[in-house]
Amino acid sequence: MAKFDVFGIGNALMDVLVKVDDSHLAEFNLKKGTFHLFDKDEMDKIIESIKNKEKKLVPAGSASNTIAGLATLGGKCVLCGKVGNDEYGGIYEEIIVKNGVKSNLSKCSKEITGQNINFITPDAERTFATILGASVNLEKHEVFHEDIANSKIFYFTGYEFESTKDIIIHGMDIAKENGVKIAFDLSDPRLVERNLEEIKLLLKSVDIVFMNESEALALTGLKAEDAASVVGEDVDIAVVKVGDKGSYISSQGQTIKIEPYLKKAVDTTGAGDWYAAGFLYGYVNDKPLELCGKYGSYAASKIVEVVGAKLENSIKDEIDSLE
Repeated sequence: MAKFDVFGIGNALMDVLVKVDDSHLAEFNLKKGTFHLFDKDEMDKIIESIKNKEKKLVPAGSASNTIAGLATLGGKCVLCGKVGNDEYGGIYEEIIVKNGVKSNLSKCSKEITGQNINFITPDAERTFATILGASVNLEKHEVFHEDIANSKIFYFTGYEFESTKDIIIHGMDIAKENGVKIAFDLSDPRLVERNLEEIKLLLKSVDIVFMNESEALALTGLKAEDAASVVGEDVDIAVVKVGDKGSYISSQGQTIKIEPYLKKAVDTTGAGDWYAAGFLYGYVNDKPLELCGKYGSYAASKIVEVVGAKLENSIKDEIDSLE
């Protein structure tokens, strides 16, 4: 019997949430709704531009959000990653452990803890400016073989695949050797475009894939429902999220539509991450796919009601009542 539900590898980043208008994005040539990676010199200019704005700090990273969300629902989770040997690194580990996640975080003395600035525009869309710092310095010996082998699912996102490909392949090899399911979130349409052929090849070794409609379009050239059906031919379960229109789940030649739980969006940060958390909570507890989708949809609807990717109160009872 597996000791853990999900082992996640994540780029451990400290989220810096700040509200801006569209002109701030234009100033740094940031395309709304997407991820932008910067070196230290470029990032220093962006950090300077928001020094007088109100900010909220939240330990995050896409995979980390999913793992933390799943843990708050009662999932037994492990987070593997790397932080700097600095204040942010210490805060990061302290909080995930407090949230019930087993820490496989390593410390790096050469780089600072990664930072992810979330620019939140008035339409509730989020745009990311990121410096990866210590997060991409993870080494193979720091990935705990035993914990992967004792998990039901090995989880990662496109961000980790792009930045630490050899580590992800190493983790997938361990998972496959031990009969552990592999779940993957595509993360970002531009990332899919940059790594298109490698991602198509990767999917042949993946069991569950999550994507939004923009990522699905970048991957297949198809609209959401058709994309779910086509990708579902390569993986056990293909999920395409379509925001306030719900989601599509394709498995074994059948595609089902999951209706949304409509909420007023204050900030869409973490919506996809929490959808994955809710879905995987259902999956590791052997729930039907339709119910897994409902769990995911409900979790996503709750996170968009708050600023950031963390809920102050548990929604476990609400999720469980959906049955």
